[in-house]
Order: sequence, then C-alpha cells, then structure tokens
Amino acid sequence: CLLRSSCTTIADEAGQFFDSVYGPLAALLHMVKTGDTAFDHVHGVDFYKYLAHNPALEACFYRIMTSSVAFRYATLSSIYDFSSANRVVDVGGGEGTLLLQILRENSRIKGVLFDVAGAIDRAQQTVEASGLSHRCKLITGDFFDSIPSGADVYILAQILNNWRDDRALRILVNCKEAMSGNARLLILEPVHIPGIPVPPSRALISLAVMAQRGGRTRTAAQLGDLLDGAGFRLEDIHQLPSSTTHAITASLC
Repeated sequence: CLLRSSCTTIADEAGQFFDSVYGPLAALLHMVKTGDTAFDHVHGVDFYKYLAHNPALEACFYRIMTSSVAFRYATLSSIYDFSSANRVVDVGGGEGTLLLQILRENSRIKGVLFDVAGAIDRAQQTVEASGLSHRCKLITGDFFDSIPSGADVYILAQILNNWRDDRALRILVNCKEAMSGNARLLILEPVHIPGIPVPPSRALISLAVMAQRGGRTRTAAQLGDLLDGAGFRLEDIHQLPSSTTHAITASLC
C-alpha cells in the first residue's frame, strides 16, 4: 500500500508538472499575436512565481535541472581554462552543482553562488555536504537588480536563453557593472546554428521555454548583438563535447 501510494504521488506530481510546464504551448498563437508570454496568459502569473506557489512542482522542476548538470558540463574543463582565475561567481547558479564541479577541478579557486533566496536555501545542504563550504560563499540576491563584484569569471549557465532580449540585456548590464579589469564572462547554453536540423525533442524543449519564460536559443550573431549592446566583446564559442551546450566567452569592451 505504501509503495502504491508513493507511486501514485510521483505519477500525480509528474502529471501536474508536465501539464503546468508544457500546457502553455497551446497558447503560443496568442503569444505570437499579442507578445504576451504564453505561461503568464494561461496561469495568470509568471513561471517562477507559479513554481514558488506550488512547492511540489518547484521541487520537481529543480530536481530535473540539477540532475542534468553533470551530463551537460562534464567536459567544461576541456573547453574553458580556469587556471588563471582566483574567484568565480555563478550567477543564478541554483543549488551549486556546476560551481562545486569547478571548485573540485580547480583547487585554488574560491566561488560565489548567487541566486534568489529559495535556491540558496536549497543549496545550503548541498554545499555543506560537498566539503567545499570553506571555498564556496552563498549570496542571496536577484540578478535583475545587481550582481556581486570582484570576481575573475562570471558564469551564466542556462540563464540568458530563459529570457527575452530586454531581460537578458538587463542581466548582462548588471554583470558588466560588477566586472572590472580582465574579468571574463562565461555563458553556457545551446547556440542555434542555421541550416542544421534540430531534433524534435530539442525543438519541443525550446518551444516550451519560449512559452514559459519568453526565452529562446539564439544564434551566434544574435548573442554577439546582445553582448555588444551590454558593452561586451564576444571572444569565442565552442561546443562542449559532452552535450549540446556551448561555452561562449566574452570580455569587457
């Protein structure tokens, strides 16, 4: 009975999650016609506020996000060299899985995990269990307001592709204001390459993100324009061998 109850709970949770997350795809036509985000139109609030008011769905969403980190970024160190960095800020870094990977692979680096209160609360236990809490500072805040200063590398992992251009630009401007000297911006997200077919599963996920938050997978040219508008110079784009994620590096103009 306990097993049956547990399975029912998991099935119900999964059903609610996918209904909530993918249901707004039905409102994409409304989004195209009006410019309103489909999720907001269907649920009456934005995606993250909706999750905050539905703890079980929020936990399900972040479990999925966290579980994909190890695969997504497994080969990051083969693409990006952190050896000259002393301090890294993971902007909107969730529960800290990526930042902890970087700290494990680079013993001299100290890290800052920066995210909203709910994410930092969830990260506390993960960071403490890692044995790296002495090298990982947790800071609560909103990247639309400001970002901690004084780091050598600022990471935006799966952040810009969640937002429309105006919101993505705000995040980038705040990064620029926090950076100085030879600091670098490292963006980790897929890049759309025109002319190369996109697998149906990837296309569905991209449409879902657009419906949920208004974001999109940008081309290299679109990313370059966005960075230029925030006062950055695009330096390199390399795909990680382990996934469809690209490492996009930029510096201050």
